[in-house]
Amino acid sequence: MPATPVYIICSPRPQVGKTLLARLLSEFQLLKNGNVAAFDVNLKEPSLLDYLPKITETADVIDTYGKMQLMDRVIVDDGLAKVIDLGFHAFDEFFKMTDEIGFMKEAVRRGVAPVILFVADTDRAALGSREYLWRKDCQFHWHNRGYTSFDAFLATFRSDKRKKALRERRRVQENGIQFRTLAGEEMDARLWDIVFGFSASTFEVRGHEHYLNAEFFRTVSAALPGAVVVKLAELQGTPIATAIFFRGGDTLYGRYWGAAAEFHSLHFETCYYQGIEYCIEQGLQRFEPGTQGEHKVPRGFEPTQTWSAHWIADPRFRRAIDSYLDQERIAVDEYMRQVQEHVPFKKESG
Repeated sequence: MPATPVYIICSPRPQVGKTLLARLLSEFQLLKNGNVAAFDVNLKEPSLLDYLPKITETADVIDTYGKMQLMDRVIVDDGLAKVIDLGFHAFDEFFKMTDEIGFMKEAVRRGVAPVILFVADTDRAALGSREYLWRKDCQFHWHNRGYTSFDAFLATFRSDKRKKALRERRRVQENGIQFRTLAGEEMDARLWDIVFGFSASTFEVRGHEHYLNAEFFRTVSAALPGAVVVKLAELQGTPIATAIFFRGGDTLYGRYWGAAAEFHSLHFETCYYQGIEYCIEQGLQRFEPGTQGEHKVPRGFEPTQTWSAHWIADPRFRRAIDSYLDQERIAVDEYMRQVQEHVPFKKESG
């Protein structure tokens, strides 16, 4: 029988999209399993309780009684997934508590699987003293450097790269394809069925079944207004492709993509250029379009280091993994250095 998951959504910094992630994960668990236990450990922030009051209870880690109450509810293998929305004011006290009580080891002993999410690169120091192994990886992110328009963004490209990007956009326009930007809550049930069908077809082509469904997106859009952003490509008023994004405080996250037919450069336009343009218009600072994909680099995405923290119970297994991670970090650094040489931007003079 699988261990009961406990998701700890946390960051020692405010306004990083932590509560949004906790809301999405809670909604997903509700749709998948029919139930979830959510805990709000926020002292001075917008909190999970404000958005999902029916499934969320408040928790306190300021005093011993509050800590005991929370741990008694969390460290139990009852098959019910737990989601903890941990505010930045309570961050240090929470992890100090988990160290003192041996939370990780006790969780393993009781058949509970803790998963710590949303530990960004700048947050590593906050967990650095604890017994985690750190894995370094590389993704390709777009960064907003104060661009006033998409043209201003392209103006930072070298001439050959700029011409290629413009040619890709032009080919989509020459096919008569136009785009609409919709918030998830603006989509009716019929349009969600169409859009989800596009996304599901992408999974099917690769021999997989989509792990979400149209009802998930409808439910999340209704529960989290403004969190879901849909780019809809239309030909003569008929939807032909889509990219579904999630919007955080200052970041656009992507994306679920699909199309009804093949059109030259439509994938790049829908998934990348439209997302970048949206970020510039909305003043968002970062666009994370998904893992992998070196084809993102010539279109303005840069190699960006990412980190994940792992707690391994078996000391022998831990030593073996730790040794591997040391070697892997060297390889990732070299890979990022090589990829950086291929970004499309003009070389700085001097």
